[in-house]
Amino acid sequence: MLHHRLVADSLTVEQDACAVILNRAGRCVRLTVPGTALLTVLTCLHETGFTEAELNRVVAQSRSPHLMAFWVRLAAGLTAAYWIETTVLAGEEKLVRLQPLTPAPRLGSVPGTARLSDGDVLRMAPTAVLRFGEPMPTLESGAAHHVAHVEDPRVLDLLVGLRGSATVGDTCRSSALADRDARAVLTALYDAGLLSAERDTPAQAGAADYWSDWELLFHARSRLGRTRGDYGGTFRFRGVRDPWPGIPQGFGADELIELPNDEGASRSLLDVATSRCSIREHDTENPVTAAQLGALLSRTQRVRFAREVDGYGDILRRGYPAGGSLYELEIFVLANRCADLDQGLYHYDSAWHGLRRIATGPGDLEQLSQVAQVTAQMAEPPQVVLLIAARFPRVMWKYDAVSYAVILKNVGALYDALYLHATDLGLAPCGLGGGDSDLFSAVTQIPYLECTTVGEFILGSRPVNWQRPSLPAWHPEAGGVA
Repeated sequence: MLHHRLVADSLTVEQDACAVILNRAGRCVRLTVPGTALLTVLTCLHETGFTEAELNRVVAQSRSPHLMAFWVRLAAGLTAAYWIETTVLAGEEKLVRLQPLTPAPRLGSVPGTARLSDGDVLRMAPTAVLRFGEPMPTLESGAAHHVAHVEDPRVLDLLVGLRGSATVGDTCRSSALADRDARAVLTALYDAGLLSAERDTPAQAGAADYWSDWELLFHARSRLGRTRGDYGGTFRFRGVRDPWPGIPQGFGADELIELPNDEGASRSLLDVATSRCSIREHDTENPVTAAQLGALLSRTQRVRFAREVDGYGDILRRGYPAGGSLYELEIFVLANRCADLDQGLYHYDSAWHGLRRIATGPGDLEQLSQVAQVTAQMAEPPQVVLLIAARFPRVMWKYDAVSYAVILKNVGALYDALYLHATDLGLAPCGLGGGDSDLFSAVTQIPYLECTTVGEFILGSRPVNWQRPSLPAWHPEAGGVA
């Protein structure tokens, strides 16, 4: 048995116009309905919900011959647009509740239309994730517009039975649930896109095959449309915890190694942007200098402005854009071969434009360097590696759902600034696509959940005779990539 409820933050009835206004997650819908009987149905659906049997009684009491036909069409539209929450019941017991996510701007498919046969083989959808948390486990997927809240442990046993080549019939017969209830649960989860059938065609799977479950879930939950709960700059910890300061304290030694200021001339932006290139070779005879390193850090990471805003924390300004002007990224310099700078690991103090040495143990520098070298596929160890670490609470104090996505966008902005200015300075830049955050935490002894690496950038001196590889001539009319 299915129980339906209208999910809306508010429902306003306009008796004179015979209409209701639904509001949820920033979306507003005005529905004009024929007669007050349907207004009563919608109000009841929002306040308490009802089963199909209960709806039939309401319709019968209204004595309106057209009410049921109109309601069926309206309910189908609301369900397809993710305004209706459905709970599968076994008598009075809740089995599973399908919570719709953000209302869809366009209608989708209507859940409840699938027909599963005894011979169908069902499995968990490839991108579905079963999470055990309070107050109940949830089954969700970045490909689905619903989250399933498991209300009864027998549903978990039913899901465990979806292994190998077990058919719907076999699964239902071996379930602790009654056959009808087990089928209702499987049908609801299949309609919601949380289960897949062996008979589904490749076209039904499509691009979903390319996604890993956690990547798709991260994408869906950090974008409007399939979010859960609050979204964006809600300042969710304001009044609960103090915001993290914009300029950190306690990274590295007290002694500051001052870096030279940037006094060099710049080429045109067009020239730099079109000549930018990842370079994985360094001039072994003439390594990058501390002055060049200082110029690059001064142009990109140095704090140019800082101000405390009451109730909001510190805002900063650096040489690249950052979400909320929070600038949570810190640069740690791994210097293997840098003229005028001892080998070691340093934190760049962006307020005072200098380096503070980080204490390391035997072999630590070699391990950090080797990860970067292997990732970049370089023949020799890189001269300098910029380890870009995020102070996560600095962003998460403000943002809901999008914090880590904002951090990664900020990493991209910093990468671009480093590429452009390193090119302008005649250096050899190379951004990396991965690194070892656990190793960074182990070496620096900075707690992993507070601050660790989210990006790595190799820097070195450009070989004297290095030339950018020439690209073959290409035109879009050629019909392909040369």
